[in-house]
Order: sequence, then C-alpha cells, then structure tokens
Amino acid sequence: DEGKITSLGSLVVALGIDLTFGAFVGLGIQFGVAAEAIQLAAILSFPKTPWAMSSPLYHDTDTFNEIVSTTFVSRCKSDAGLFSEPMSMSNLLYDYSKSKDRSQFCWKHRVAASRMRHLSGTVDSLKRRVAGCLNVHVDVLEVEQPPRTMPHAKINILRILQVWLFYDTMIMQNPYSTIDTSGTISVELEGPPITRDHLEQILDPKRHPFRITNRGNLVQRGHFDPAKDKDCFFHSFETRFTSYMLEKKISLAFYYVGQDVKILMPTDVWKRAESANLRENIIGILSPNIKEVYYLQNNGSGNQRGVKGRDCGAWQPSSKESVCVDDGLLPMTCVSVFASQLSRHEAKEFEQLLDLEMVSNDDCIKSIISCRFSIIKKKHRFVMTMAGECNEVTNTDLRDLFAASDVTSSITQSTMQQCVNFPVVSDVCGNGLSNACPMLVDAPEGARLMSVLASERRRDNFIRFSDGYEENNDEEMTLDVNLPKSFSISNRRWKRKGGGGMVFVPENCVPSAVIPTNNDLELFCCCANTLDLRGGAIKVDGITMLPPGRLFVGLALLCFGVNPRSSIPIDLQDDMQDSSGEEKKEAAEFSILPPILPSSSSATTFENAVQDALGWIHEKDKMPFEQQEHTRVAEALNFHTECMDLGEALKCQPDKIKSLCAIFDEVDGHAMYCWDGHDISLNEATSSTRPKSNNITNNRHTKNSTERSSESASIKMKARGIKEHPRPSQLTTSKSKNISRKHATKKNPTVALLAPSNEDGGTTKNPSQCEEVNIPPLWMCPTCEEMFVEKKHCAQHIERCSFGLVKQTRPKMVDVPKK
Repeated sequence: DEGKITSLGSLVVALGIDLTFGAFVGLGIQFGVAAEAIQLAAILSFPKTPWAMSSPLYHDTDTFNEIVSTTFVSRCKSDAGLFSEPMSMSNLLYDYSKSKDRSQFCWKHRVAASRMRHLSGTVDSLKRRVAGCLNVHVDVLEVEQPPRTMPHAKINILRILQVWLFYDTMIMQNPYSTIDTSGTISVELEGPPITRDHLEQILDPKRHPFRITNRGNLVQRGHFDPAKDKDCFFHSFETRFTSYMLEKKISLAFYYVGQDVKILMPTDVWKRAESANLRENIIGILSPNIKEVYYLQNNGSGNQRGVKGRDCGAWQPSSKESVCVDDGLLPMTCVSVFASQLSRHEAKEFEQLLDLEMVSNDDCIKSIISCRFSIIKKKHRFVMTMAGECNEVTNTDLRDLFAASDVTSSITQSTMQQCVNFPVVSDVCGNGLSNACPMLVDAPEGARLMSVLASERRRDNFIRFSDGYEENNDEEMTLDVNLPKSFSISNRRWKRKGGGGMVFVPENCVPSAVIPTNNDLELFCCCANTLDLRGGAIKVDGITMLPPGRLFVGLALLCFGVNPRSSIPIDLQDDMQDSSGEEKKEAAEFSILPPILPSSSSATTFENAVQDALGWIHEKDKMPFEQQEHTRVAEALNFHTECMDLGEALKCQPDKIKSLCAIFDEVDGHAMYCWDGHDISLNEATSSTRPKSNNITNNRHTKNSTERSSESASIKMKARGIKEHPRPSQLTTSKSKNISRKHATKKNPTVALLAPSNEDGGTTKNPSQCEEVNIPPLWMCPTCEEMFVEKKHCAQHIERCSFGLVKQTRPKMVDVPKK
C-alpha cells in the first residue's frame, strides 16, 4: 500500500482497460509496435465478433449453411495466412477504413455494420486516450500498414508479446495425419449418398475445387404394373431411361430383359481418349450392334406439367442433327446404343469390368446405373443398381420411368461409401499470404469449411443439406451426413499446454479450424480471453497461433523468464541452498536433469536452465540439438536478465528490438530484419509533426530541445524513406506565420523587446534594457505551445488548431520572468 505506482501502472489506470491489455500497450511502446499493440488491445477488448453469427437452433438449413460458409470464407480472406483472430480483424478494420461505400463493404464481407462502427470507434477512442496520457500526437499512433503487409519482424514481435502476457492460458494441438499419398485431403462421409448439387450449397466450385469419389453399389428393388403391352413398354422405356441418364449426367447406363442387354452411353464419353480401354473390352466381350441416336432437349414451350417437365421426359429422340427454332439451336446430344445378348456368366464378367473401369478411370466413368427386369406371377419386378456419383431413384422418377401409377420400391443393399477429395493447392484464388512468409501449409479451405459446418452442430458432428420440398406440403426435406471425428474441432483436438485439460474453442475461427498438411510439429496458440470451467476445462477466444514446433514458443517464454516446461518463472540466482525440501522436490519434478546441488555456481545454474529448455524443445523428436539452438537459448536467457534493468519506462528500446530480431532470426524459416523507423520514439515522431513555436528566450545562440529532437527525428525519417506529416507552419503563408508577432507589436510593444530575431534579420534586444519594464503575462496553446498576447486570440487559435487532443483545452497563462 505504501509503494508508488509505476509509469506503466499509471498508463493502464488512465486507459481504463484490462490490466493485461494495458501491459500489452506498454510493451508495444517499448518494442517499437505501439500503434499495432494499441489496435490489437482494443480489438481483444471488443466483446463480440464483427462477423455475422449463426445458430442451428434459430436459422433454417439453407440460411445456416449460407451464413457459416460466407463468414468463414471472409475470415480466411482477412486472415491472409496469419492464423490470428485479432490480426484478422485488424486487416478487416483497415479495409473498412479505406472503403468508399462501407455499407457495401459490410454486405460483401458478411459483417454487421453496427458492430464494425462500434469496433472502429473503440480503436479510435483507445488511441486518443493513449495519446493524451503520453502527451503525443494521435497521428503517430495510426497504423500505417495492415498486418498482412507488415514487416515480418513486426508480426513476430506482436506474437512474442502475446506469449509474454498470455503464457498461462496457452493451448496446443498434437500432430495427426489428414493427407494421403495422392496429395489430397479426403473427407469420408457417412449417411445417405449426396450429389455434387448438395455440396455446392456450401462450397464454391471455383474457390473450393473438389471431387466426389464413390465406392460400392446401391441396390434398389421393387415391382410395378405397366399400363402398356410388353413390346410397346420396352420401346418407350429406352427413351425415358436415356432421358434420365442425360439429365442426371450419368456416364453409362444399361438394362437387361432376359439375356438381351442394351448399353447407353453419351457419344462424347464413348469417343474420349481415356475410354480406349473400355471400348476394346466392350467390343471384345459383347460384339454388339452399334448405332447412334440423336436426342433433342425439350424447348420448354407448351404444357410442361407431368413427365415432360421432369427428368424422364426432358429429352426426346430426333432423326435430325439439329433443329432450328426462332430462339436459335436447341441443345442436342448424341447417344451410342449397343445391343447384344449375354449369358449369366458373361453378364457377370461384364459388370466386373465396369466396376474395375470406374475405379481405375474415374475421370471418364463417374457414374453407372443399370436395371434388370423379370416377370414373376404376372408382376414386373426390377432391380436397379447405382454406382459412382449416382444416387437413389426417387419414387416420382420411378413412376415416370416405368409409366406406372403404382410403383413399390426399397433399398435392399447398400455398400456405397462416399468421399470428398480436395487437392492440396496453395493460394487457389490468389489471395496471397502475409508478406510471402507462410507459417504453415494448411488444408484446402473447402475441407476446413466442412469441418466448421459439422462442428457448429455441437456434439453431433454432421452437415445438414437441403433436399427440396415434399410434393403434398411445403415441409423441407433434408439429408444429414456425418463426418469423421478427426474433422471435429470440438472433439479434444485442442488441449491446455502443460495441463492437458479440455479446451472449448470457437468453431468458426481460422486458427482453431487449422488442419496442417505437414503433421510433424505441434501447434501452440495464445488465448487472450479465457474462462475457466469445471474439471480443468477452459473456454478461449482471441486466438493467435505461433509458428509450428516448440522452438519459437520456448524462446519466447525464456525471453520473458518463464520455464517452457513448467510455465513458472525462472530464478537464475544461486539461492537453491535457501530453499526448503518441498521446493527442491517441486523444482526437480519439472526438470529432466539432476537437481542443482547447493554448491552449484551461478554458471552451473544458468547452464542447467539452458539444458532443461533444450530438453523440453526436443522432447518429442528425440534428436540431439544443434549448437546454434544452444546459443539461441542462452541469448534468450541473457535477454531476460538484461531487460530486468529496464524498469517500466515507456520509451522505445531499439537495442532490445535488435536483440529479439537476432534471437528469432530464421526460427520460423524466414529472416527477421529490423524495419525502417524501429528506433524512432513516439516523442521524436510527434516532434517531427509539431509546428515551430515563437520561443520566448534570451539566448539567440542555442535552440530549444524540442526543435533539436524534431530535426533529429526528421533526419531519421527522411533517411529511411518514411512519410513525414506536413507541419501546419509549412502550409501557411508568411503572413500567417507571424500572426502572434503582429499581435504582440500592436497591443504591447514591450513584448517585442523580448521576441527573438525575425525573418527580416532583426536582432533581439539586450535583456538589460527591459529589466524595469512591467511585462504582462502571455497566453499559450497547451497543445502546440504557440504564444499569444490576448486570451481571445489564443482561444480562436485553439478551435482550429490541428494538434488539439480529444478533450477541449483552454488557453494557458504563462508568466514571463523579469530579467
């Protein structure tokens, strides 16, 4: 209670934010990232995400899938490969501030306009409060670049600062395998078969290229009573069966009537170069009669109710190659028809050939449908088999296909297994990564989006697709497809570092939904907002991922004086002899080395700390460490020792910035160079933007310290090519420059005796000449320190002063001492 509050403590109290976020701002000032730290602190203190929120309990299927899909794509664009929630929102905020039509921007990026305005106001408010506390201009706290284009060193220092502040709530993910040998991410589906149209409800084919792979067959049995005689029925059945094949884009269809078989195949598929092997086998086994039939698509005119408006009546055979109508040429396609007779053994051999062809040549033959007829006790029975990207035939299509009003069918056997394959292609849509320094190779966006959609269903890891509406009522029909547990975000994928407790992460979040393709290294994340739950679990938010592996996080913790194994502060002093037996036993539990003996020297204690840290870093790989890593760990501990002498002075530390860049250089595979302007303090940056004031001094041979610092900062900024804010004095005329001088000479000639040399070459009067003169007080602008004789002129200047702070200031009276 008797201690004095420090400068950092005073800043945090004045800002009125959480203590940790206030410390983030203070450390950002010391390590040259003040503007960025202020913005991230304001973002992390914001209570809600700006993106649209969804709930499966409130939204219907289509709306829920649309919100989750569009918001996750927007998050990925804003994240730009940084894998950080606050940096992603910083990128979004930068684009929002630069947009001309903000309403259109919010609609395009699927964010709430009210929350974006609130977030922007929160950031601006915190900047103004920091500027007021530090007595600097608010413009020097403006973020000049979004995180996606910031220097790599700045990004890593922001990550390091978050490790220092949130090291006790870090989470981790163990590596697991998701990529197969073919270079694709495969998502296996469990449940009813779906088509490409279902997946396009949630995936954009251009942005998320995918392919459905089907293995196994779907068998559908039933019976019907045809309204026509046998010959007429099978003649019309071929037309309806071909129309169904063309409308559903099925690669091959065939049907049996006794030993007679007819094979239907689009001619463009039959004549492809990839079908050469299939052509040889069909001709060799069947020796069929081949003919080509042209089918013309329905033009949509006339009565489209009934079968003409559905799949089995959409195409009709035509003897002409094209039909000209008023609107142009109607769609037409050619179908190759093969007729032959097969014994039961030959039919079985033929079907095995098609199954093998589909597996080996799935780019050409993607789907197959077959139908076998039999007549038992005057009932026409059928067995339909679907393979590949071909689903169950609906009851409506069955009635149209068999031209019967009463058709009974059921699925008797299903060995269909579906899998969605996503090719691992980096930057498919050319979004670009942060400064071309990718932290890791993540799974395709489409695979992660499916994982997010399934995880949003909470405990039930499934995706619900809309499957149209029932004919008799307006009830929506849906299909629920389950995903493997390995793709569930909330299924213990993340755990607490050190403790191993369960972690509840936000599902629709880029860092938590990460699926790394290089699965050799562990992943660590910092969490700014946490909530402890019963049983050691924790709920987190504000996640920032660190470069993969233990080296980066280990060095960051050591630079802050924290043991990476136990997350407790490191004491490098040789005070183990004063420790009790329980403390020695506790220290030995967290060390892989023998406990330090009481007679150990400081050098031995330091070396043991280095070896302990290296043992934790290489605990998983069981490989000997390199000498370079030993040097890095030693430098990190030395950095912590040197920083203990800095105190809490809110000043930029260029030497410490250079030391951090040297320690973490190439740790994540990328060079870490100090950026231009890293050694310019906030006061120097403010001085370079402040106009020169009419200084009242009696020394014409010396300059004011503010002017010297202004010139020094200007030289530094010009040497580095940094844009300097124009001074108001440079934008005004010579008449306006000397406005205060003219006020002084007109109203009180005495002040002119003390004025400095003017631009015309006038000299300053000898102070001894005005020793007995009664000098009235002057009025000064508190922000730019310009002097005025009369108070009203100073008040008028304050109203238009461009260097004014947020709060309204008043003229300040300054007494001029007698000489």
